[in-house]
Formats: sequence, C-alpha cells, structure tokens
Amino acid sequence: MPVTVTPAMIARMKKLRAGGMTINKIATEIGVSFGVVQKYTQGVLPTREEITKERTKKFKELIANGEPVVQAAYKAGTTKETMQRELGLGIKMPDAVKRDAKPYIINTAGRWLILSDIHLPQHDPQAIEAAIKEAKRRGVVGVLLNGDVLDCHELSKHDKDPSAPRYIDELRIGREFFAYMRQQFPKAEFVYKLGNHEERLGKYIIQRAPALEGIEGVDLPSCLNAKDHGVTIIRDKRLIELGKLNVLHGHEYMGGGGVNPARWLFLKARGVALCGHFHRTSEHHAKDISDKYQASWSLGCLCDLKPLYAPLNEWNHGFAFCTVENDGSFSVENKRIIDGKIM
Repeated sequence: MPVTVTPAMIARMKKLRAGGMTINKIATEIGVSFGVVQKYTQGVLPTREEITKERTKKFKELIANGEPVVQAAYKAGTTKETMQRELGLGIKMPDAVKRDAKPYIINTAGRWLILSDIHLPQHDPQAIEAAIKEAKRRGVVGVLLNGDVLDCHELSKHDKDPSAPRYIDELRIGREFFAYMRQQFPKAEFVYKLGNHEERLGKYIIQRAPALEGIEGVDLPSCLNAKDHGVTIIRDKRLIELGKLNVLHGHEYMGGGGVNPARWLFLKARGVALCGHFHRTSEHHAKDISDKYQASWSLGCLCDLKPLYAPLNEWNHGFAFCTVENDGSFSVENKRIIDGKIM
C-alpha cells in the first residue's frame, strides 16, 4: 500500500537533503522510496558552507571522543589538512627529503696521483703503467680515481657491442685492478669518485629491478670489494675538495666541454677546479677583478683512444699530480702521455 506523503514529511526530506544526507539515507530514515525523495528534493542541495559546517561539527565531536586527527577527518568525509585550515590549526611546512650535498674533504697533505677515465676493461695498460711508474718514483700519499674507472658497457642505454665483456666480467677486472693498485701503493690513501659510467648501475636497477635498490651486495662498493682494498667510494655527483682544489668528474655540469674543457669548467665552476670526463688534457689560467689568481684543469684519459663507438676523436692519454700543503694550498702538474712517455 503506497505511503501518503504529508507536508511535514516533505519539509523533513528537504531539510535532511539540505544538510548533506544522501537520498538513499533519507528514504530509509523516513520510510519512503528513493523516487519519492528524489521527486520532492529535486534541486535541494546543501551549500558549501553547510557541508563544511556539518563536517567540522562531526570532526570536533570525533576529536572530543578521542579519535586521532587523521581518522576523525576521514570519518567526517574530509582531510586532516582541510580541518587544520578550517579550524585555524597550525599547519607546519612539510619536511624535505634531505641528501648529503656537502663536499667530501681530503685533508691529507702531500702528493696525490689523480687518474681519470680508465674505462676498464677498455683501458690502456701501457699508459696506466707509465703513470704508476712515475708516481712510485716521486712518491704519493694518496690516489684519487676520478670517475669512469669502469666502463659498464652492458648497462648502457646505447647500442651494445656483442663482443664487449659482460658486466660481471668488468666487476672481476675491477677487483683485480684494485688489488693491483693496492699492491703498487700499499700505504696510500685511496678515494674513488664515481663517474657517469659507474652511475649506470644505479639507473639500471631503478629502471629494471627497483626491488633490488639499496640491498647490500648489489651496490658497486660491495661488488668491487672496496672495503677489502681500503678504497673510499664517493657517489651521487658529490664534489671533492682536495685541499683547496675542487675536483669533479665532469658530468656534474651539463655540456660537452667545448674547445678547451678546462676553460669550460672554469666558466661553470667560477673557481679553481679539476675534472676528467672529456679525455683531453687542457688548462685555463685567469685573474679576477681583485687580481686573485684562478685556474682550472681537465685530465687526459687512460683508456683505448680508438674505441669502436668513437674511433675519430681528440682524446689523449694523461693524468695529474696534485701536491697539497698543510694549509690546503696546492699545485697541479697536468701530464700528457704520448706513446707511453710522460710529457
């Protein structure tokens, strides 16, 4: 038997609808059909102010009953941030993701050997041995491997050479190289700054196997047994301060190095700096407006000068010595290697 709809029922339906109650709930509350409620409340919608008022009221009631802020906001049909704003509660600046962007500081005074762009196993043994022989003759307190010690060819996004060694073989060769270097310089401090080629591993994992990110044993230091050889690895494009000399691999700044990579670096860094990355020996010297002397250097590489992917280039073999004084002042000797001879 159909229910008789009275004016009082209609008034109540409109009031409930204006208060934000759904048609289904109103129908259940009054005991009529969905169609009846829809018919008599058509066009009756709660205003924004009324909805906010109702939500705020419910939120306050829930908080008074001991509900946590987030849960109370959810039950009231809103968010914690909205309630904080509506009630004038303090909204704090969200926490930032912090990363250690401070330079890695090397305070050890004495002569340092700097090698860059070895690209194992695409290295040039004759050039490397020439640099090591000179360093042993003159004596060094530390060795700075300034990026791209490994080539990481298999992890590259570029076309692959099917004849190139696999990454697992590169890691083995890298461990052998560390052992060899430690044998040559048993008492030296070793610092290894990762270059763009070594960073391929992190990108590869993030893109293809993100579940492995951060797992001990999968990272490069573990794969190379760096701790066993006393090698400190610096990553994430972090700057190194060797005394007062700023050392970068070179990929930290965007660009191709131009005609003179050292001058390019000077214009980017606006101060004394040294980099590898471009496989070319170059220097740039200048004075600023206060007659303060400034300089920058780029190092030659120690890899194959005629790789399959770029047989025509302007690369040269080279390395550098940096002698650091106790007060941080330094002098750089930027060396070329031609046919195994140091120039």
